[in-house]
Amino acid sequence: MVSCMDEWAYNGITQHVSCPGPAVDNGCAASICTDETCDNGITIVNGTNTTGVCCIDSSWTPLPSTKCADLTFTQTSDCMRTRTETGTIPVTYTPAGCSFSSSTLDCLEVSNCGKSESIIATCTGLKDCNNESVVLSQADCGPSCTNSTNTCPPCSVYAPGSWREVAP
Repeated sequence: MVSCMDEWAYNGITQHVSCPGPAVDNGCAASICTDETCDNGITIVNGTNTTGVCCIDSSWTPLPSTKCADLTFTQTSDCMRTRTETGTIPVTYTPAGCSFSSSTLDCLEVSNCGKSESIIATCTGLKDCNNESVVLSQADCGPSCTNSTNTCPPCSVYAPGSWREVAP
């Protein structure tokens, strides 16, 4: 086993191993009673306070009022306890616009006569509670935001520059 600041060799190659500094204990155990636990920054520990004056949670951050209602997040108290909470900002969306996939079908190419390709419409917008970019339904951007098809006209049965007989 290699420990911090060890030097060891393998196949004639010497290796030096150093480890990052130790994690720092935030001291939460001293502020909570012995029947409780907290995360001291290294691990979950039991409280060590036996005076009866234990830490009482009085504030939690971040506040639910700063998060979207569809988001579950972890809050931390002033006593270093954690809990799961859900945001309270209503989730609404503002359509930003409709974009269309670009056409790659060149209808001037004889080999593309009569061919079709789909043009895909994408409605994008913003989630109002946090300005996150989102893809919305095409209907959210209005009736002009719909998929379409690009179709090249059929080719003539006659080669360009050739003659054909026309009845009088």
